Amino acid sequence: MFHLARRFFGYVTSQPLTSDELDRVRSRLSPELFALFLTMNDADQRHAVEVAERTGTELLAEAALLHDIGKAAAGIGAIERSLATVIGALSIPVSGSWKTYLEHGEVGASMLEKAGAGPLTVAFARFHPGPTPPGISEDDWLTLEAADDL
Repeated sequence: MFHLARRFFGYVTSQPLTSDELDRVRSRLSPELFALFLTMNDADQRHAVEVAERTGTELLAEAALLHDIGKAAAGIGAIERSLATVIGALSIPVSGSWKTYLEHGEVGASMLEKAGAGPLTVAFARFHPGPTPPGISEDDWLTLEAADDL
């Protein structure tokens, strides 16, 4: 739960990316994937850049930058995200934007497949956190998970 509390406060206090940071993201993604990245709110963009930096390698940048892209489709803010997470943990059925948020992994993976993202990027959006899926490097997966969990 500490992770979620830290993420909440990071969300509500985050600053938009600078133009230099956006240029760096643009240089790491195809035009289609960069367009998807821009659909994320400022807090999710900031988190994605921080995850990419923590991986320490350009090879994982695409997956790090886009792993939470499905959250953009939900279009909800910090309070609603928190409530949806708690309700989801209690296995209470939800619909609409809360359901989209709780299913953001599958939603994001579908978006990424349509935009031509690589297999690791699609898999990380779909299955994180969780065990390494078949066909994915365990070292890459663990690096991404560790970078996302800080």
